[in-house]
Amino acid sequence: MFQLQEYFGSLTIIDFIAAFLYIMLGFVIAKLTARYASRILKGKVPQHLLAFTSKVVFYMIFLISVILALIVLGAEKYIAGILVTGGVVGVILGFASEKAVSNFISGIFLLVDRPLNIGEPVKIKNEAGTVTDISFLSTKIKTWDGRYVRFPNSEVFNATITNYGKYVARRLDITVGVAYKEDPYKIVETVKKAVEEHPYVLAEPEPEIFVESLGESSVNIAIRVWVPSPIWFKVRKEIVSIVKNKLEREGIEIPFPQIVVWFRTPLELKQG
Repeated sequence: MFQLQEYFGSLTIIDFIAAFLYIMLGFVIAKLTARYASRILKGKVPQHLLAFTSKVVFYMIFLISVILALIVLGAEKYIAGILVTGGVVGVILGFASEKAVSNFISGIFLLVDRPLNIGEPVKIKNEAGTVTDISFLSTKIKTWDGRYVRFPNSEVFNATITNYGKYVARRLDITVGVAYKEDPYKIVETVKKAVEEHPYVLAEPEPEIFVESLGESSVNIAIRVWVPSPIWFKVRKEIVSIVKNKLEREGIEIPFPQIVVWFRTPLELKQG
């Protein structure tokens, strides 16, 4: 205690102000540099790698400012000891938190493998939504119904990931049931004209409209069209409405489930 009081007693208010300014200035420079690095690299590297690089730049510069502040306070002879002690503590914590180390390593693999990026619609395990952040230890998504879900990176790396926005275009599959009495060739042509009128249905690959199966109550018509991935859900809702309205205007029946009952012998109706 005496040595500590003697040490701080040898410092002036100017030393403390200078150390404080070093830390504050380092924080500001770290923020600006990280922001500038993000601006330079934007569009040249994936979004998640951009966020990772920005964080590394910030922490490196800020750490340097903290070391400079300690030197101003005359603690340079303690820095080596602090680093050694920190290294030992880090090793102990590393063994004690195997999960954290696993998540960190998995996070690096995710950055290299790039199965998902920030802003992409994905499904991880049973949760689907938009990726909002990929950090050192975890991946966060905002689900379609507005929930915040955080996955440890080790789970994400080992999970089956469905990325709905990885490619520019995505196929849209819709099945429409029509009555057995209707002409299937007429229906195929009618549906094909309806979907081709939509501005976001791609001409290549060409839309496919065909009789898929014979159901219990209807002839099932398959609709296979390709649309831009970012507006897939929007186009799907519009296509369903367009096809329904088109079939109704053409007088084509969309049946409800029904059962035809046959009797082995004719029924006799008696009037009381």
